[in-house]
Amino acid sequence: MKKYLVSSIVAAALMFSLGTSAFAANGNESATKNPNLELGKKVQNVQELEKIKNLDANNLEKIAEVLDNIEVSKDNPVVRHEFEDGSAIVVSINVTPTLTSKDQSLVTTSSVPTNTPYTASVTMSGESVITGGNMWVYTLNQTYKTDGSKITWHEASPYGTFDKVWYSLWGVDSETLSVTDNPGYPGGIWATGTVKLSWDIWEGSNIQPINIKLTLSIKGDGTYTGYTARL
Repeated sequence: MKKYLVSSIVAAALMFSLGTSAFAANGNESATKNPNLELGKKVQNVQELEKIKNLDANNLEKIAEVLDNIEVSKDNPVVRHEFEDGSAIVVSINVTPTLTSKDQSLVTTSSVPTNTPYTASVTMSGESVITGGNMWVYTLNQTYKTDGSKITWHEASPYGTFDKVWYSLWGVDSETLSVTDNPGYPGGIWATGTVKLSWDIWEGSNIQPINIKLTLSIKGDGTYTGYTARL
């Protein structure tokens, strides 16, 4: 009876989302805050929403299992796990220079200016086989500077960015963010973010929460590795 009640509530929530969010989006399925969110085709009806809800990439237990002990680096920047139903969990890493408008004009003709800050990012996301885009994306970011042998400056804390398409019922319940000296590489830094994700039926009523730890290991020379782990 309880399972039937939850399914009924979820179906009602999905129908409500389909009927209201399409107008709020003004033709866009998300006003994205996370640049890693890639939109797929639009969801047309409640039946498609139900199929999306049941994808393996929306199953927290399967997601948590996949995200345990993933490692990404410059040499292996993307790890993609595809489930039997075609949906997928993707973990990736990237480092980009944070350039001023003046610096950007210089980069086209020369190397990145000395003392330029960089932002390292490790991202995890869930892909929908039905729409062809992301259902949700979470990224841990850490900004720093290096002189080529050691980290000379870094932001006092990493920061997380999360976004989802309008029909997704995912949510971030909490984050714990920190940065310390790198325990394995003197002169480097170790940025971590522990994020509690849940699948929300409605605001304030969360089911099946999972805790995932993301880590950015940045050496003094600027080389980097990202990790995910289930807690």
